[in-house]
Amino acid sequence: MQLILSKLIKGAFYSASVILAFSVASPSYAGTFIVSGDANIVNPLVGSSNQPVNPGNVQFFTNILEGGTNVIVQSSSSGNDTTVDAIESEINSFYNSLTGVTSTIVNSQITPAVLSSADLFISPLPDDSLTDAEIASLGDFLKNNGSIFFLGDNNNFEQENARINAALTGLGSSISILDSDIFDSGFNTATGSRIASNPLTAGVNNFTYAAASEVSGGTSLFLGLTRQTFLSVENTTQIPEPSAIGGVLAAGSIGWLMKRKLKTSKKAKA
Repeated sequence: MQLILSKLIKGAFYSASVILAFSVASPSYAGTFIVSGDANIVNPLVGSSNQPVNPGNVQFFTNILEGGTNVIVQSSSSGNDTTVDAIESEINSFYNSLTGVTSTIVNSQITPAVLSSADLFISPLPDDSLTDAEIASLGDFLKNNGSIFFLGDNNNFEQENARINAALTGLGSSISILDSDIFDSGFNTATGSRIASNPLTAGVNNFTYAAASEVSGGTSLFLGLTRQTFLSVENTTQIPEPSAIGGVLAAGSIGWLMKRKLKTSKKAKA
């Protein structure tokens, strides 16, 4: 009798585990990585570096907020690089000019508290590597549907690009900025088939950039004159935990299956 009960219990648990496996929700997209091999795409936002404001760049930077209202711009230049300081300031000013949007430059450690109400985190040309704690905070930010935008540049900014790549690897992204020669020197405009069809490029008919590095991985959004990708996007996939309903179904199924098998066993004996 004990042997029969043991087999029945094992069978019930196996069947319940199958039910539980199927009760888990399908994976869904969580956060988003956006990576640019050019920081000059910021200039046409506010008309700096003798560049006129480009509505296409304005539209793209608006699109990546995806309806959010809070932006965090990481300041990591320590005030030692006026070029990077200007980029941070221009990004911050642009987002604060949008109705209902608040943008803040943060020069302290990136923590869960800093990111608590943010929708978009932007890190342009970082001169410090992200710490393990900051990587963990940004990982949680992604899991909560946050978007991260890293802006690198050409190989004159090799160390900054390397720090971005290290952060992307730490966060599980397949995107990287390639250590290759500058392409498309001077300011250029991407149009037509060099702008991919994507929700982030909706309404973007032309896009100004300059002297970029190639970006590998993710989904290409903008291409150079000889079709090198200089800006990509990648969605992260969140692996869900078993649902509460699945647990209830599994527990209930154990009892139901055991009862059913016991009845079947009694009928077989009879």
